Amino acid sequence: MFVKICGLREERHVETCLEERVDAIGFVLTPSPRFVAPERARHLVNLVDDAALTVGVFRDETVDEIERLAEAAGVGAVQVHGQRTRAELAKLTRPDRKLIRAVSFDDPSIEENWGEDMLLVDAPHPGSGQAWDYASMAASLTRRDGTYSVETGEGPARRWILAGGLTPENVAAAIEAANPWGVDVSSGVEASPGVKSSQLIREFMAAAR
Repeated sequence: MFVKICGLREERHVETCLEERVDAIGFVLTPSPRFVAPERARHLVNLVDDAALTVGVFRDETVDEIERLAEAAGVGAVQVHGQRTRAELAKLTRPDRKLIRAVSFDDPSIEENWGEDMLLVDAPHPGSGQAWDYASMAASLTRRDGTYSVETGEGPARRWILAGGLTPENVAAAIEAANPWGVDVSSGVEASPGVKSSQLIREFMAAAR
């Protein structure tokens, strides 16, 4: 199971993620209680090196701003939330960087392939810690290998990541219900808003795998 821990700001929590062999570590480069400046993000990215995929998380920024911030932070992937167009996603597609398109579970484009490497399916308000009906995604998205198919268009199936309201207590049941390729957590491993807990990260990893 691919696991992404998002919203990291401190070295000690990055180190915990590396000890637990987390697959991806997210840095929030958009206004949020978990915001980290790109210069600080680059320092944390350098600690990760190639041990995990580093992800810059964005919401309302323009494509040019995303490119500038992602370059400054040195991340290996960009995760894009908010109302986007296919043209914007196409501009963010690069062979040397992964693209994660984040949508809410009720987004009408959820079964469409916009060229992303991974599709992150979240609650309506990302970062809110709001849980939702994870099982509802199983029939429409999941194949046996955790990829998702599309009703229209061509191209290979993409991998999808379950997010929104996951915690060490519910992640195992959520995985069983939705059968995603991966899971993403942020507030579910925090001691307080924006402050991660190494213990909760360890507990989440144990439950997810």
